[in-house]
Amino acid sequence: MGDSRPDSADSSPSQGALDVAAEMGRRSFDLALHTGDLVHGGGGCTGSDSAWSQYVRAYLNLYQGILGSTPFYPSVGNHELNGGSCGYESLTSIFGLPAGAPADDEEQYYAFDWGNAHLTALDTNQSYEPGSPQYAWLLGDLESGAQPWTFVFFHHPAYSSGNHGSTGEVQAYLAPLFETYGVDMV
Repeated sequence: MGDSRPDSADSSPSQGALDVAAEMGRRSFDLALHTGDLVHGGGGCTGSDSAWSQYVRAYLNLYQGILGSTPFYPSVGNHELNGGSCGYESLTSIFGLPAGAPADDEEQYYAFDWGNAHLTALDTNQSYEPGSPQYAWLLGDLESGAQPWTFVFFHHPAYSSGNHGSTGEVQAYLAPLFETYGVDMV
């Protein structure tokens, strides 16, 4: 799932987000993957609209019915970074995400195995073009894949009929890697 953020930094979750969270609470599943935009402006460092306040309202309170029993893995959306300079710091203080990315990018993109699946979260807010640290890391991650299933998730879609449309850079730089390395689901 993704884009569950409220409409503003000080608002409550939307009815759609409340409905999805309620449905999740009625079901049993092993883990949750989120493609970003959990909060409206996660870069805020202080004040009533700080990232921490937003994560309490739009994540901790919203998904409290599953958080005690279901691991939750997000990728970084652009709204996690909006509103100030504390976006990555806020996200990584809320979540304990897998390590393994280059030192300056720890928990901004990551990978882990879950059963017979390999899951990779990318950060499409920073460079992922050939030659970038994230691209080199992703190439190594895909080359070393030993699981029968590979899933990759991130915020900006390669192909979309929604208001924001498709992301040409994802089509140009990432889609060919996914095809070359037989990624099962994006």
